[in-house]
Amino acid sequence: MDLEQLKVELRRDEGLRLHVYRCTAGHRTIGYGHLVDKTLSIRECTKADAEIWLDSDIQGAIKIADVFLWPMNLHSFSELRQRAIVNMAFNLGFRLCKFKRLRKALLDEDWRSAGAEVRDSLYARQVGARAERIARMLETNDA
Repeated sequence: MDLEQLKVELRRDEGLRLHVYRCTAGHRTIGYGHLVDKTLSIRECTKADAEIWLDSDIQGAIKIADVFLWPMNLHSFSELRQRAIVNMAFNLGFRLCKFKRLRKALLDEDWRSAGAEVRDSLYARQVGARAERIARMLETNDA
């Protein structure tokens, strides 16, 4: 997977915030959507910190995507679809595993249904254009 392109997409979708904020789910967040542990008193960061966390969080999202897709794995899918799935995992964490119909559509390689499942979700209503881009990537295998 082209991790540099994934980073470009995540930077666009997450935005960079150097001060702690509350994400749409109400969690303390900083940098490029990095969750702040409740026990830490972090209030701000540098861009360098945010980039380090981004790399680490991407690795975590890849692991979540593999759990979500089991018994298949992320690398069973095209480059673009891998990035779409990891983007969702980055944003949702293990909540991605609640998307049972999306998982079935992906494992069946039913791309139209996969896109529809992304669009027909609370997630899509919360993140708007990001979900539409992900749905389109899954459906068409095109950015």
